[in-house]
Amino acid sequence: MRDDVEIVFADREMIPDLKELWMEAFEDDREYVDFYFANRFARKNMLVMAAQGRPLSMVSLLPAYLHCARGRVKARYIYAVATKREYRRLGYAGRLLREGYERIGEPFFLEPADARLAAYYRKIGFYDAFRIAEYELKAGEEMAGLIRAAELCAFSDEDKGAAAGRYGVLSVTPEEYKRIRDDRFCGGGYVEWDREAIAYALLENDFCGGYAYKVLHGGGEDLILFRMEEGTLRVIETTLGDRDLTGLIQKLRLSPDRIFVRRPASERGEGFGMIYGNDMVENGYLNLTLD
Repeated sequence: MRDDVEIVFADREMIPDLKELWMEAFEDDREYVDFYFANRFARKNMLVMAAQGRPLSMVSLLPAYLHCARGRVKARYIYAVATKREYRRLGYAGRLLREGYERIGEPFFLEPADARLAAYYRKIGFYDAFRIAEYELKAGEEMAGLIRAAELCAFSDEDKGAAAGRYGVLSVTPEEYKRIRDDRFCGGGYVEWDREAIAYALLENDFCGGYAYKVLHGGGEDLILFRMEEGTLRVIETTLGDRDLTGLIQKLRLSPDRIFVRRPASERGEGFGMIYGNDMVENGYLNLTLD
């Protein structure tokens, strides 16, 4: 390890170097990296290990709230952890995370990209805390049956005289998305995003070719955030059940070859995220992680 390194919050003069470091580590397109820094960068949200003002390692610390035994507490989402190639395996990233936690004093949470990274984060003190259910909603005859059920059951007889199976699809504001999301998902282990984070998640999804809607049906409001990728519909988050989801797909005149849905899960779901700190979380709900 170099003897002239220091840990500081990133400043705007570092952005060109930070972008190069990001692209080297994650191989993202420059357009996407420019988009992130234009819309989400803030000095207080990025910690770097620097030598003579040049970043060698970085980590984004995006603010959120964690619902746990202590109540609703401030927390940080760990995102885009990266170290320049020639300085890897020197412990820079681990030191950034440990000292960042000591400075900020809020629980850290993250979504490891693969099992190898999950094992690395366990070694430095993170533990498994969040689970997600991801499954394929079958197309073909199975979907046709769900659509028929949606047409019969989407509305009760009292619902404003609307025709069965009709869904009102509207654009959704960050404030609306946050309100509906918090109302449906809030509970122990829930990660709550602030308005700024929700706004960025919607922008990022749109940038990547996705859509987000508020759905009116049955006298209530639901939400959906999804992307179409080469014939595959990926539902990143929704408060709709499978039956109404298939009805909405018909309403939107989408014809995916395959449909994958992500939902909150209990112990039967897949590991999705980890936490660092003294707040114990088990089977929490973490999503909108820009994965």
